[in-house]
Amino acid sequence: MLCFSYTNLKKTKGEIKNPLGLFFLLVKNINQIITNRAYVTFCFFMIFVLNLVTQLYLAVPVKLQLLQSTDVNIGFIYSTGALLIVFLQVPLINRLSEEVAPTKLIALGSMFLTVGLVIIGFTPNVVGIYVGVITFTFGQMFIQPMMSKQISEIAPLPLIASFFGFNGLALAVGGLIGNIVGGFLYDLGLSGYPSVPWICFWRIRIACDDCVTTPRKKREG
Repeated sequence: MLCFSYTNLKKTKGEIKNPLGLFFLLVKNINQIITNRAYVTFCFFMIFVLNLVTQLYLAVPVKLQLLQSTDVNIGFIYSTGALLIVFLQVPLINRLSEEVAPTKLIALGSMFLTVGLVIIGFTPNVVGIYVGVITFTFGQMFIQPMMSKQISEIAPLPLIASFFGFNGLALAVGGLIGNIVGGFLYDLGLSGYPSVPWICFWRIRIACDDCVTTPRKKREG
């Protein structure tokens, strides 16, 4: 949030006459960020998306414990998803980003994330965990590049670095909530309520669908 683009500092360099000048510039930039409704709305919904993204590294070990398959190499399971990203992300995103809006691809990605989590949650065997991780990975492929593209389209050019910095705060909040709430839900699942976590994640996905309706503000500056 405290980042400044070089372009913006260069434009306002002559305006900074004393140490308070930088402070006032900071306040001015923050005000432009928080009053950009399209951007703030987008960051708000990205909190829900990041809530889902963080679940993979909690869901897999919990499910392995439920299946009493703790001897399975969990690193190999995660590597399967990582290989998909390496080989498929660039060609897939290049193709789809030309025809589909970033927010719609993010919503599609959140759907894959949730379906992957649900598969992991209800599978009776380790093979299902692999299927769930692969499905989840398709969602991850859409999220990060489309998030960056959407911010670059919303942000005024002189403040683009500040907009990316502020988005980092939203991602941190989403990750924090995801780990805390996710851990609590998985504990409920282990305590006799096995369906609770996966139903809650599906409800979060419904909230993520609102990303599709996020207004896209044309870049200024």
